[in-house]
Amino acid sequence: MIKYPLRILGLFLLMSCANHTLDQDFNCSGYKIISKQKTVRDFNNKFSIVIPQHWKTSLYDEEGLSSLLVADTTISLQNSILMDISFLNNSTPIDSKFSDKISSDNKKMGFKEVKTKRFTIDDSPAYYTLAKGKKGAYPYTILNIFHKPSEEALLHSKVEIYGDSLVDERLCKSVQLIKKIKTL
Repeated sequence: MIKYPLRILGLFLLMSCANHTLDQDFNCSGYKIISKQKTVRDFNNKFSIVIPQHWKTSLYDEEGLSSLLVADTTISLQNSILMDISFLNNSTPIDSKFSDKISSDNKKMGFKEVKTKRFTIDDSPAYYTLAKGKKGAYPYTILNIFHKPSEEALLHSKVEIYGDSLVDERLCKSVQLIKKIKTL
């Protein structure tokens, strides 16, 4: 008789974990970007992202890699967001070896990891790491999100935030933009 309530509780807990999102992890629930927006695509048409219309974009392409750099260049570096979204032809799985390598790289660069998590995006493996430190003379926050949209591809979204002004707000804005990335 007691088995059924425990099963229902277990199912509820499993469902709530499955619904855990980047919004919840970064306390961004309800955050909306209110500005005119545009859709931009990478050079090889591997992905697109919706960004504020006034942001600047740069495209980069080399064998096995297509990147899109976006930033709000109308404000100072200490108030802006720099994003680099890259689509790589890469079969490396997102596993503990992968996350250990990313953690090691963060340490080598002098950054302290604040949050890390393996999760899924559209039933595909994903991983993020949020790290902080100094870059040059500025406090620095870096969010790296890795997503495997297929076995042969890796989508890497890197967010760089310089300074210590409105860091959480800028992270939330970045998360909202990253959620709008579409692989093509």
